[in-house]
Formats: sequence, C-alpha cells, structure tokens
Amino acid sequence: MQLLSEHDLRSVLAFIRTIYATRDLASYWSRVISTLPKLIPADVAAYNEVDTHQQLTDSRFEPRGSVGADSIRVFNRYAHEHPVISHIARTRDSRVLKISDFLSRVRFHRLGLYNEFFRGLGLEYQMAATIPARRRIIGIVLNRSGQDFNERERLMLSLISPHLSQAYCNAAAMTIITEELKATKRALEELGSAVIVLGRGGRVISMTASARKLLADYFDSPWGGDGPPDMVRQWRKSQRSALAQLEVPERLVVNKTGKRLVARMVPEGHQTLLLLSEEATVAGAQPLGPLSLTSREAEVLAWVARGRTNSEIGSILDISSRTIQKHLEHIFQKLGVESRTAAASRFWEVSHQMA
Repeated sequence: MQLLSEHDLRSVLAFIRTIYATRDLASYWSRVISTLPKLIPADVAAYNEVDTHQQLTDSRFEPRGSVGADSIRVFNRYAHEHPVISHIARTRDSRVLKISDFLSRVRFHRLGLYNEFFRGLGLEYQMAATIPARRRIIGIVLNRSGQDFNERERLMLSLISPHLSQAYCNAAAMTIITEELKATKRALEELGSAVIVLGRGGRVISMTASARKLLADYFDSPWGGDGPPDMVRQWRKSQRSALAQLEVPERLVVNKTGKRLVARMVPEGHQTLLLLSEEATVAGAQPLGPLSLTSREAEVLAWVARGRTNSEIGSILDISSRTIQKHLEHIFQKLGVESRTAAASRFWEVSHQMA
C-alpha cells in the first residue's frame, strides 16, 4: 500500500484549509484549480461540469486561456469517447480515476478525443476527482504531458476528494445566501427600511434613505465615505470579534429624550449590514399621578399595559428583568391588584379619566 510522507500530509491539510475558506462558487473553483497543481503537479488543471448528455456545459482552466472555446467545442464532439466520463455517467463511481485505468496509451491514441483534443494541447495523461451532483458530472481534473499520475498522487487526491465535495456544497450554499441577501437589500430599500452597508474597515458603501434620516437625527455630523463615528466603529469591531468567538452579538443603543436608536449587525463576508430601528423609551406615563406611583413605576406600568414582557421592558429602559419584577411587586401592592392584567386595566381606567 502506498504511504504518504509527513510532508505530503501537511501539504494535503494546508490545501484542505484553503478550499474551506472559499465563500462562493467562483472563488471555489478559482482557488481549487490554481492551488491543486502546486500539490499534485499538472500542466493544466480544470473545473468541469458535464451534463447527462456528456456535453461540457461549464469549464474553467488553469492556466487561464490554456484551453480555448474552439477546443471546448471539439471536446464536446468527442466527449462520448472519454472513458472516465462514460464510466461515471453509468455507475456514479466516486473514486479518483485516471484515463489509464480504462485504456492503454496505444488505445487512447486511437481515439478521436485524443487526436482532436488532447494531442493539440500536448496532454497525455489525466486524473480526476468527481463531486456528486444531480444530472451533472462535476470534475476537478488534472492533466499533464510528461508521465502518468502515480499511486501516491492518486492517494493524495483521494484524501482531498470528500473535502472538495463538502467545500463545494458550502460555497454553493453561500452563493445562494449572498444572492438572497442582495435581493433582500433591494427589497429593504423599496420598503423604506433603515439599512447601512459597510465595507472593509467600516467604510460606508451604501445606506437607505430611512437610515440616512435616523443618522441625521442621532448624530451631530453625517456619516460619509470615511465611515461611521468612533462609537459605532468600535462597536462594529467588538461585535465582529465576538462573532469570531461564537459569542452572541449585542445591539448598539443610542439614547435620546423619549426615544432611542437601536443598531443590529449582520456580517456578510467582508461587508457588514447595520439594521437600524427607532424605539420609544417613554410610554405616556404622565397621567398616573393619582396612583401614587414613582416615575419609574409609572413607566413600567405603562409598558405592561401595552403588552410588553419584563425582558422587553428591561431592554427598553436599560434595566434588568429582576428590577422590572421588583417594580411590578410594588405596583401591585400600591394598586391593590394581583396580576398584570388587573394592573393594566387600572392604568387605562386612570388614563381615560385624566384625558
């Protein structure tokens, strides 16, 4: 059995880490075919998608331009002769395979596929790993001219192969999510939502009209291309660090008399979405003098009457849920009631009397 050296294993692990870092399909295939030949020497590397009719429907080559459009058309004309493609289409075999597994060099040279396609490119040998896909054969392909791929190289590609598949699925999912986020941003703009898009270093890329209006109300100077105020910049930096440690992100709250601005951060690759909203911090508690409540108790009762939970009220007033509960106990005692519903009814009763 062929064994890999410690250096081989380190190189394989480094390559695997590299491909898992890709975040979309375009960067995936580009990273794979540009990096894999450094691990397993090849003259031409390719990312190929072949449909069930054995036509090359999508392809990328490294070095770029090494295989032109005319050559691809020739390949499609003779693709039915390709022994690896025919075998995989028939069996869905997921092993790493070489053309030489099926044909001797003499028999390969007799094919129109060789004479019209491979020969013109100066290529004699090919090894491929496949990625499972419905109605398609997705292949990561290595080609070279000097000598056939050996069993050590096949083993290296075999170890990489399942990771190629998983990284592909990750990149495909991220591509879909990114497109959905782009559509969501367009929809938010149309709906008048307050959204800011920040690029690298916190530079403002775009913001909706609603976001611009809120910023003008809460900050002395407008946000420009240089980025947000220091307070927001530091908050964004701390939240990205927290996310990297899998910690739950926190909101940014900017208070103003009777209201506050709340910002939430949504990372999107090297960009950041800031979702802004405005909340009232005063719930119209002024008419509660006859109830002999403190101003804070009146404020808490006003929010209870509006159906807010203890945690929601605590978030609005920037105090703990336990403190809210203590206020409620005092409120119940002063009003002579035993439930939130009864206290809320008393609030609306007095409010209507004072209106």
